[in-house]
Formats: sequence, C-alpha cells, structure tokens
Amino acid sequence: MVAGGLSSRAVHDHAAAMVRATTALLPDGWRVAPVVLAEQARVALGDDVAHAMGPGSWRS
Repeated sequence: MVAGGLSSRAVHDHAAAMVRATTALLPDGWRVAPVVLAEQARVALGDDVAHAMGPGSWRS
C-alpha cells in the first residue's frame, strides 16, 4: 500500500519507482494485491483493507 497521508510530495516523487523496484524482487509465485487509492491515508487504513480483502487474499 502506498499512502500519502503525511507527504503527498514523497509519494509523487518516489512511489512508482519504489513499487517497480520492490515488485522486481518478489519471489516466484508471489503477486501484488489490488491497488488501493485513498486520500489522507494513515497506517490504520491497512487494517480496513485487509478486512475488506478477506482471509488468505494475500496468498497466490
């Protein structure tokens, strides 16, 4: 999850490159979850996203 709650400028400047670099390092069989777009996001948003996706949704 990429969130710009504290620094939207940092997300604008660095998020795309960070996501590309991170996904390039994923082991075989791993996948990226659906994209979540949220304004003014904070850490706790991850709890709501995980709940909405359901148990085991992170597994390939």
